Amino acid sequence: MMRHFFKFFLILSLTLLTSACASWFGSSSKAKPKGAKSISPYPDTDTQSTSFTMSQRELLNILSEQKALIDEALSDKEKLRNELASRFKILMGKWSAYLAKYPDDVEAIIIYGKFMRQIGENEAAYNAFKKADELKPNLAVVKQQLATYEGDTGNYEDSYKNLLLAIELDPESAIYRYQLGELLSVFRSDFLINDILTQEDLDVLLLKSFKEAHLLDKKNMAFFWRYAQSFYDVKSANWQEAFDAWEELIPLLYVQVDKETAYINKARVLIELYRDDEALALMENIHHPSLIRDKARLIEVIKRENHNDEPKKTFEENIKIPLMPEKTYTQ
Repeated sequence: MMRHFFKFFLILSLTLLTSACASWFGSSSKAKPKGAKSISPYPDTDTQSTSFTMSQRELLNILSEQKALIDEALSDKEKLRNELASRFKILMGKWSAYLAKYPDDVEAIIIYGKFMRQIGENEAAYNAFKKADELKPNLAVVKQQLATYEGDTGNYEDSYKNLLLAIELDPESAIYRYQLGELLSVFRSDFLINDILTQEDLDVLLLKSFKEAHLLDKKNMAFFWRYAQSFYDVKSANWQEAFDAWEELIPLLYVQVDKETAYINKARVLIELYRDDEALALMENIHHPSLIRDKARLIEVIKRENHNDEPKKTFEENIKIPLMPEKTYTQ
């Protein structure tokens, strides 16, 4: 049974597909290195087009057609179903012909693999990335794409190995570290049962992965939320560090439900630190209907602790604190 957890990579949205295409042949405001070509989806409007090789021209034509097809599909969904299916089939035929003619074009294989993944053809995408990896085994993005499919299909050992390689090849990538943290979280028991990692090593690496993802991309709120909540994933958390993370995150939130979600997480951490009065005072600021039940449960934990010797650290079984607001943050 598949375990789906790489949310950043399981997107079938045509909107994101358009963005992906644009990233390959759209214009850029950054200065290009001396001698670099300006690649446009429309060769006849590109002043450098005369210097393109035959294969580059063919690839650009495919990408131009691909972008036009997607743009039309987005503008008229009925047309997508009724008129564009045959054009899509023709486009796939052109991709097949191109890859048969230029089987060693690694860049094209990667573009094709990403395209396949974004339209839901994950096995075809994986095969493309395997081919790219055979041709050029030192590309971080290929290692990461392989890891994504392997994680989705339960092959957590190979996914783990490929993510470590991706991080080694591109140590400044935040998303690779984030993805490693998610892999360790989802397959935690598998790593431990099969003696791939010890409890201590897994916890250290998981926390480190989410923390470094956040530090490498501080503008990404999803990474910050996930780092703050990652202390719940480990056996022996440093609750003071968890408190510090929520303290840093809360001032960056402006939507009320986001703030209150962070408050209730901070309250839980305060209880772990045996700072019950502070937790109760903080929870007076929580009023959103979706959080009232969890607020009551936390208060019950405090009351139970104050009336008997039963340990309060039973959150995992009894309390499911919402870890993030309902809305989804993306890069």
